Amino acid sequence: MARTQDIARDANASDPQPRASRRARFRFSLGTGLVLVVVAALDMGAVRRLGEPEMTGPLDGGSYRIPHAYLGALPLADVALVGVALAATRRRRGAPAASTALGFFSLHLALLGGLALACSPEADRFYKAMAEVAVDRAAEGWAAVLGPPDGSAAWFVLACSILGVVLSGPPILVAWLGSRLAVRYARVAPPARFRATAALTSLGFAAAGLAIGVAPHPFEAEEIEATLDVRVIDAATGAPIAGASVGVVEVFPREEEARLTTATTDGQGHARLTGRFLACGEANAFASFGDFSPGGRWLEVAAAGRRPARVALPEVVGFAIPLGRTMSGAVALAPGKEEPDRFESLAGAYQDRDSWGFARSLQVEPDGRFASYTSHCTDSSRVYGRLKRVGDAIEMVPIAGPGLELEIFAALRYREARVGGDAILIESVDPAFELEGWEDPTTFARIAP
Repeated sequence: MARTQDIARDANASDPQPRASRRARFRFSLGTGLVLVVVAALDMGAVRRLGEPEMTGPLDGGSYRIPHAYLGALPLADVALVGVALAATRRRRGAPAASTALGFFSLHLALLGGLALACSPEADRFYKAMAEVAVDRAAEGWAAVLGPPDGSAAWFVLACSILGVVLSGPPILVAWLGSRLAVRYARVAPPARFRATAALTSLGFAAAGLAIGVAPHPFEAEEIEATLDVRVIDAATGAPIAGASVGVVEVFPREEEARLTTATTDGQGHARLTGRFLACGEANAFASFGDFSPGGRWLEVAAAGRRPARVALPEVVGFAIPLGRTMSGAVALAPGKEEPDRFESLAGAYQDRDSWGFARSLQVEPDGRFASYTSHCTDSSRVYGRLKRVGDAIEMVPIAGPGLELEIFAALRYREARVGGDAILIESVDPAFELEGWEDPTTFARIAP
């Protein structure tokens, strides 16, 4: 008994601070105040930059603002900044390692989460879907109790708080648990072993971040900028043609201006153009792998004393180009004048008269080029190519390629007819069309200019 009391007395004597008085105390100082002011200023800047509603949700009797989803990362960023700043200040005073551990884990988790949202579209979509569902449920509850939230400041604060719980809540909880374990481990482990464990933990976070960065994710219909190198030559001799005009025209323009770019060939017959094209494939944080398609574009080449050429761009450079590679090809021009247009009588815009719920349009150029667009509910298809005369019939010859689904209405034969004076119809006469069970042929009526 006496030996036990002596051991306890020796332990208390060796401990400069009794156990009862060893409690975490928050000491407010000028440095702490500056840290809080800086964090508050950063939060205000983030709210001002991202405070505009990302979207407005419909609600019976009104609407509500949905703040930018990334505002939910502010609590985690605040914990990381404050934890690291306070840990750096307290460490010089011999404070316990709780703040150090909390800042350590929160900073690592914030960096890892930001990397996951930046590199993984799936993670970004998943988080935004969860955040939107949570905000929608909160808006319904708000409307049931207080009426439509509309754009009130109280609702904005509540919505941002919900986003913070959804995005920052789980990482902050994990950081707190990790800090508690780190503090307990620091009490029993030698300092060298504790520092080695902290380094290995950082290495583990770095390995997880590297795995997220190198993991490939698919992408579709993403616009990229690519370069086109066209060489214009003489069809008879193969000699380069200088001063030729080279242009790329988009068949289905996404903007008012259809022509992407133009250039003039140099002394070696080369012309260099740039444009934006749709690409698909896989990408990670370091590289992209896949192809882009030059489809849906005409390449127009003209030179003095030679017949101009209008060809589909994929027929010159290929239908699928690897990412990062320059498109290149050659176009041969024959001497002579431009041939008369064979389809000038059919040129114009058309619509399907019997659409059966489909919306179909057709554009015919005087030289025989056509572009067809078909839409029905959420499905749509676009086809372009050239018209070809086969006896008394007119056949649409589409330009196929990767990613181009040919609609049946664009692969049939038609005939020219006049009904009601100047109205021109192109009507299907393909027997295979009727054998497939269709009752009526497809009929396109030209729209009056």
